[in-house]
Amino acid sequence: MAYFKDSEFQCKCGNCPVRPPDAHLREALENLRGLYGKPIYINSGWRCATYNGKVGGVGDSAHLSGKAADIFCTSSADRFQLISLAVHQFRRIGIGSTFIHLDVDETKDQGVMWLYGNH
Repeated sequence: MAYFKDSEFQCKCGNCPVRPPDAHLREALENLRGLYGKPIYINSGWRCATYNGKVGGVGDSAHLSGKAADIFCTSSADRFQLISLAVHQFRRIGIGSTFIHLDVDETKDQGVMWLYGNH
């Protein structure tokens, strides 16, 4: 059951080749999508260093290794449902006003959740 295409994780700079996401990230997102029962849209997957800097990403972002995805979410009800399900798949979750950051980078602190912007 494949809900996601590799092209959905492509760097948005317009110059990078399409690369598949980390296998663990894909599996966790596929599981999340199956549980959620509705489409999930990837805002940002892979990022090259140039694009990562342009969007304000940190220098050691999990996006640089294909181990992170930002998924579109603007509804508080959807955000609650997605996060409630995601905590069983992901140990690193960031919450923005229009997206949820999910990553599987085991080189970073685990069991963490953070906010972006003014919340």
